[in-house]
Amino acid sequence: MASKHVIKLFNIISFFENDNNTIKKGENAIECNHVHQMQYDATLHTIRGDVQASMKNKNYKCEVILNKNGEIKEAKCSCPKGIKCHHIAALLLFGHYNLSVRSRNILHLMLNLAKRNYVL
Repeated sequence: MASKHVIKLFNIISFFENDNNTIKKGENAIECNHVHQMQYDATLHTIRGDVQASMKNKNYKCEVILNKNGEIKEAKCSCPKGIKCHHIAALLLFGHYNLSVRSRNILHLMLNLAKRNYVL
C-alpha cells in the first residue's frame, strides 16, 4: 500500500457525493481483478485505465483528471453511463491503493495486472 496517496480517499468519496453503492461496486471490481491497466501521467495529473465490464468480456476506457491538489476535476468512461460510474470508482480506488507521492517523479506508471507485473 502506498505511504502517501496521490488520490485521497476523501476526494473519491466527495466526487461520488457519498454514493456508497457506486463506491462499493468499484471495490468489488477491484476484488474481481477488473482493473486491467492503469497509466498515471504525473505531469498532466491524469489517470487512464481499462476496467472490465461487470459480467461481460469487455473493457471500458476510463480517464480521470486531477487538479494540482489531487482533487478530481473531471472523469469520464466509455461505458453507457459515462460519468460517475463504478468503473471510474474502481480506477480511482485502485490508484488510491497503488500510487504514492513518490510515483509522481515517474512520468508514466503502467500496471499490467493480467500478468501481475509492474512495468515502468
